[in-house]
Amino acid sequence: MPSLLLAALLTAPAAHAADERLRLDASLQAQQTTVTDEAVLAGATTGDSTDATLALGLRLDLGRAYGSLEGRGIGNGVWTGRLAGGLDLLKRVDAVDIDLGLFAGAGGALGATDGAMLELGPLVGVELGLGLNLGRVHARYRHSEGLSASWREEELRAGFDVLDNTEIFARTTRLLPQDQLLRQSIGAGVAVRF
Repeated sequence: MPSLLLAALLTAPAAHAADERLRLDASLQAQQTTVTDEAVLAGATTGDSTDATLALGLRLDLGRAYGSLEGRGIGNGVWTGRLAGGLDLLKRVDAVDIDLGLFAGAGGALGATDGAMLELGPLVGVELGLGLNLGRVHARYRHSEGLSASWREEELRAGFDVLDNTEIFARTTRLLPQDQLLRQSIGAGVAVRF
């Protein structure tokens, strides 16, 4: 009986495939910041830290093209926001997604005491996304590479459709921004599709 239930869940029609137009998602993550040797040589203080961060995202699919807007805290008062656009190279294949796009945005740090902006930097780069959709189960990998600064991010996300238009997911990210402080996070979230 459990194997029949699992088979039914995995082979249920994917609601996100051709019907998905707009997706909103939010996640809460635990963020671990590690000071790398390069950051110490550049003058950063030693010592690792852990924070809770919030991420919000919006994605719109129009035919083969997509656009997305996302913003999130990275930890230690550091935040990032970006706008991305690109193409789904395998739009007619529901089980596999390959996205190739460009993004632009900004990242910065907030002051610890008064909330004043301490620094702000541009983010411009390319992103590659690979996705696998097996009925109600989804997995996605995204690699972003900055062109304007030394900035690289990898994200792995696994989700499950609990309703036809609602997905719960787990996500892990690894970010090496310009300041060379390695930030790794793990968390969970929910996405709603319209």
